[in-house]
Amino acid sequence: MNNTEKRQRRMKMAEAIKNGKSIAAVCAKFKMSYASVVSACREADIKPPTEHARSPVSAFQILKAVLDGKDALATADKFGICKQRIYAVISAARKAGFKV
Repeated sequence: MNNTEKRQRRMKMAEAIKNGKSIAAVCAKFKMSYASVVSACREADIKPPTEHARSPVSAFQILKAVLDGKDALATADKFGICKQRIYAVISAARKAGFKV
């Protein structure tokens, strides 16, 4: 994806927020992180909603899916979240001593 396409995607994310979509919904639709969506809003001079928009999927649900053998992409698709969240949970689990 080139820079022009990335800019267009950021503008579409900001437009979705402007039209009333939640940050969580935009994260799921565009497979982007919370921080990326908020950054896109600020770039477009749109105030991001102050709602707690993190994924309602717990780290335990993600970890269980990974331990059951699903890869990051399949897990992200299953829960409607970005791969970055999957990798963050895997990293935290490894630091806590889990063999993932």
